[in-house]
Amino acid sequence: MQRTLKEWRVHYGYSQEELAKAINVRASTISGWERDPEIMQIKYANRIAKQFNITLNDIIFLSDNRNLLTK
Repeated sequence: MQRTLKEWRVHYGYSQEELAKAINVRASTISGWERDPEIMQIKYANRIAKQFNITLNDIIFLSDNRNLLTK
């Protein structure tokens, strides 16, 4: 099932601060990725996927505006 980073974070009950600590980044970084996931480096995407036990294919990496174009 594909979800945005924020949807996965909320699904697993993490705050931005908790997820940031778990993958060794700042909370402001998580916030930035939730607004514009296209800027996330692959190493961090892999950390998030591992933290949530999901694949990279399960995370939607397009901004909200671009996702609307594909629906």
